[in-house]
Amino acid sequence: MTTDLNPAVAPPQEPLKTRRRPALAAVAARASLVLVLIVLTAVFTAVNGSGFFSADTLLLVLSSQAAVGVIALAVTLASVVGQIDLSVAGVMGGAAGIAALLVSGGAGALTAIACALGFSLVFGVINGVLVTYARLSSIIATLATGTLATGAGLAIVGPNTITATSPAFLNLFSSSVAGVQTAFFLFLVLTVVAMVVLQRTLLGRRLFFRGQNEAAAALLGIKVRRLTIGSMIAAAVLAGFAGVMLAGQNGGASVTQTGGYLLPAFAAAFLGTSAIVPGRFNAGGTFIATYVLGEATVGLNMAGVPQWSSYLFNGGLLIVSLGAFAIITARRDRAAKRASARAVVTTAGNADD
Repeated sequence: MTTDLNPAVAPPQEPLKTRRRPALAAVAARASLVLVLIVLTAVFTAVNGSGFFSADTLLLVLSSQAAVGVIALAVTLASVVGQIDLSVAGVMGGAAGIAALLVSGGAGALTAIACALGFSLVFGVINGVLVTYARLSSIIATLATGTLATGAGLAIVGPNTITATSPAFLNLFSSSVAGVQTAFFLFLVLTVVAMVVLQRTLLGRRLFFRGQNEAAAALLGIKVRRLTIGSMIAAAVLAGFAGVMLAGQNGGASVTQTGGYLLPAFAAAFLGTSAIVPGRFNAGGTFIATYVLGEATVGLNMAGVPQWSSYLFNGGLLIVSLGAFAIITARRDRAAKRASARAVVTTAGNADD
């Protein structure tokens, strides 16, 4: 009798099953976007023929999505601390125009990049101050600063497209390695750095904690204002770098050409919360989501669908991503509350004993 009731000698099948199911579910959640990518590849190959499933298409997607991916990383960094940064497209355009203007005027590649990133940093500081010390809504504040960045860029550069033909500048972003532009490898390196910082360091844990509960983070002595301002600066600098990258890949830029990058960036950042670290903004998920969007865009273009369909796809995907993020976050919160309740019951039971 006592043997049957003793959990130490109970039949192992049920505990193994209960452990295996959550483990399989966790693996499936982490790999969800990879599965979506495989399904999209199969669908567009069936629609477009073998021309879609080819090395040329793969190289096109990898290179063309690099700037989108970097600005999506910018959105991710701001979102980790609970902020919505709508200024990234304006900052990206201003930085792209400034870099192209300086290069066309004979400035060195590094000088042009430094000036463009300095322009971006200024708006990152403004964003951080507005949402921390002025306590403005990040949506309203960054919408305003994004418009200011576009206006400042137009005042400096003008409305025309500036051609940047300096080989030293172009080679930084558009030279090829195994058929893939160096812009992709820069995006990959930035993603890895962001993943390490967010998921493997104390700073990353503090950033996530600040984003989940600012008041609790402040009570624990975490410098929430400093973290918020730092994240907004990092987001702005990444957005500026995305603009510089775009100018280098295209051989020129205009300040107003980046407005269409805002929606795909947010779609990638929110879609990325469904994979790698489900329920959290994370760089790895953003990276994969960027290429899910890129593959869909290329597939739709090859299928000959009207241009407006890509807007419908990106907008619809953003809605789906927001819904998935809300569901995953709600489930995680409920699980945390249940675990907390069980801990309280266990503690009370131990105290009674």
